[in-house]
Amino acid sequence: MTWDPLVPLWVTLALTACAVLAALRAYRELSATLVLRLGLIAVLALMLGNPVREREQEVGRRPTLLLVADSSGSMATADGPGASARYAQARVVAAQLAAGLNDLYQVSQVGFINQVQAPMPEQASGDTDFAGLTALVTQAPKPAAVVFISDGADWRHSDPDAELARARITVHTLGVGDQKPTTNLALRLEVASPTVFPGQELPMTVTIAASPDLRGRRVTLEVDTIGENGFTVALARQEVTLDAMTRVPLVDTPSGQKGGRLWRARVAPLAGERTADDNQDFAAAQVVDRSVRVLVFEGQPWWDTTFAVRAWRRDRQLDVATAFGVGKRTWRSGNAAPDKLTAEALQGVDVVVLGQALDRLGGGQEAARILREFVDRGGGLVLLGPGRRLDGALDQLDPIVADGAMAALEISSADAGIPGLLPKDLRLPVRSAGGGVLKPQARVLLGSRERPLIASRHLGGGWVCSVNLEGVWSWNISGQGREVGERFWRQILRTLTNAPMGTMRAERLRLGVGEELALWLQPDDKTAAVRLTHPDGRVEEVVPVDDTVRVRLERPGLYRVERGGEHLSVVATLEVREQLETARDDARLMRLAAATGGEFADAGDPSALLTRLRTVRIMAGTVRRPEPLITEAMWFVAALVLAGLEWWLRRKRGQV
Repeated sequence: MTWDPLVPLWVTLALTACAVLAALRAYRELSATLVLRLGLIAVLALMLGNPVREREQEVGRRPTLLLVADSSGSMATADGPGASARYAQARVVAAQLAAGLNDLYQVSQVGFINQVQAPMPEQASGDTDFAGLTALVTQAPKPAAVVFISDGADWRHSDPDAELARARITVHTLGVGDQKPTTNLALRLEVASPTVFPGQELPMTVTIAASPDLRGRRVTLEVDTIGENGFTVALARQEVTLDAMTRVPLVDTPSGQKGGRLWRARVAPLAGERTADDNQDFAAAQVVDRSVRVLVFEGQPWWDTTFAVRAWRRDRQLDVATAFGVGKRTWRSGNAAPDKLTAEALQGVDVVVLGQALDRLGGGQEAARILREFVDRGGGLVLLGPGRRLDGALDQLDPIVADGAMAALEISSADAGIPGLLPKDLRLPVRSAGGGVLKPQARVLLGSRERPLIASRHLGGGWVCSVNLEGVWSWNISGQGREVGERFWRQILRTLTNAPMGTMRAERLRLGVGEELALWLQPDDKTAAVRLTHPDGRVEEVVPVDDTVRVRLERPGLYRVERGGEHLSVVATLEVREQLETARDDARLMRLAAATGGEFADAGDPSALLTRLRTVRIMAGTVRRPEPLITEAMWFVAALVLAGLEWWLRRKRGQV
């Protein structure tokens, strides 16, 4: 028997104490009436405590069993039976388990990269993040058991084990793949900004990762600019000594007319490499001939907003308009700055920056709806500074959930995910809200996944960036100079800003293999087909659906998109980390199973796990249901009998 109090315990104790004192005051001496009164008080106190009896009952439906096959990039390694891919082996094992347990469970088969994928994808790709398993906690109905078939590669080193254990989700793990290490080199080319003016310097970074047996070898890095006619012009030729992660910074200065610019970085294939597909990478940027229009709303004076606006206005690529609330007035500056946040105010705007106290500038549920539509159609939204906005109406857009107390910390270039965001060998003070949680699909630009300071994620055709820090303004007066803070704010906006809207706009210019390319078209011309040229030269005509085109990119390389007289270049890349150390990690799979009460086994022989799942099915099919005891008649009969006897004795003695 357990207790489920109808009122807080302290209320029950207080009422009981008052009733006992009143009884002792009414009956100065020990008597039968006093005993009856105290018995009545005890019965009523027990009823307020609500005693509960738990009984096991059969569940009316079969329990749910979730078979999860890891579909990340490392699962494409072909070291299974008959040189089959790990992912193919995982799908076969999942099908075998489903066939053996369909009569006892409601079986679902899904894939997993950084979140559950239903149905299972056809190909393995992407970068594993075990943190996505925590989504099972909120799944309805909650699975009675989960079988996770994986090679154990978790390159983000996430730890969802404790949360799954608290939710009482049992995870069994099956290891698939060889435990021998592989030989591979992987290269990635990134530009600092997706847009640049003619003649403006554009920093870029080549990152080369190598498996342990290749480290220390010298290779030649070739970086070329690719023209519209397909001709290449050498940008750099450099000897590089391989290490676990080697970064090579470069700078190019695009010239000429507006349009797309392409760069290619490559290293010649090495003997014994697992794959040469990731020995080259492409990067794309748009040369623009117009400014990016930025609209800043700030409901109260705030130093960081003021310094950020100053930095952006010193960048010739940014056209900044502001609306600041000061006292009872709204101070506007810049090109046609509105004083209220309306749909008309966002016409022709590329980026909206929101500060605090927005209700003074026309904020509310309607403003939140307008902003959601603005982002969905390709706009950018920056949430500047910690805290909620519009009474939480923008929470679903915010990449970071942070509601803890503000705390001081120091940041450095090692914390930055954006090239050139912070200078090397400097530690800079900021304040940030604690308890930060990164939402799924969000990218950390500064900080870590455990404590994100700046993060962004794509939503619809646009993006949202959350700046969960303050105090950047103090860098200007702490001896670091104005340029450090200004570069910080400019680099954030440059990194996030997509190419200006033309007749078509890509959700992203860089995707992973297996991801879906989304193009948004101007609604005045929905009929013109889109011509897509694949990396192997194959040409595909894609017909828009309404004003959207979606195509899945199945192999790495450069994709050219053309429509009318406009073209875009989109790059599909293999995830670097999934292609390097591909040896099966049994220790990680054992730890996950042990933490959640599950078992680990080799995927080649899942018979023991199959036997266990059939054996414990009866327990999984029953639940313990609470039954309140105060609903039984005996409690009310006892209270009435005690009260009646006390009244009868008092009347007999002439006390009533």
